[in-house]
Amino acid sequence: MQPRISFRPLRESDFNLMHRWLNMPHVIEWWDKTGASFNEIRSKYLPRISGDSPVSCFVIEMDNRDIGYIQTYWVSDFIKEIAQLCPQMVEQAASLVASLDVFIGEPDLLNSGLGTRAVRQFLNQVVFGKMKANSCIVTPDSSNSAAIRVYKKAGFSLEACAGPSGAFRHHYLMSCLNPAS
Repeated sequence: MQPRISFRPLRESDFNLMHRWLNMPHVIEWWDKTGASFNEIRSKYLPRISGDSPVSCFVIEMDNRDIGYIQTYWVSDFIKEIAQLCPQMVEQAASLVASLDVFIGEPDLLNSGLGTRAVRQFLNQVVFGKMKANSCIVTPDSSNSAAIRVYKKAGFSLEACAGPSGAFRHHYLMSCLNPAS
């Protein structure tokens, strides 16, 4: 029997966990190239959990064990950032397009298929379920083959290559349509 995947809102009491995960080599490589101090995590995520940011944050649980992090937001709330990274998405931003970012924080669970399961389930329950988005995009670094594999297996298609622009390296634009749309 496969382990049960669930999502719960990120809480302030999770900041120590986030600090550990965001300083793990496999997360630093793709998420935050410098790692993050506890105060940086608090400054970034406290507005998100208090509702002062358009980003919705969740902890991924496997059979009640905290294993990773996933966040979602409307692309239209980040037009400036999207325009820098992926100018071709600006036109679509008004059409209920969401985006998500995800990582598995626990190293012993990498390459186990849990990332794909978590993304599929999150799309169905949150992005296409609760949010009722028409589509979802992701912009993985073009050299992050593990993330690209996860997104493809979860139903995303490669649309374009974006970038480099400013601080961004080459990224792929991948999208997934809401099957109910």
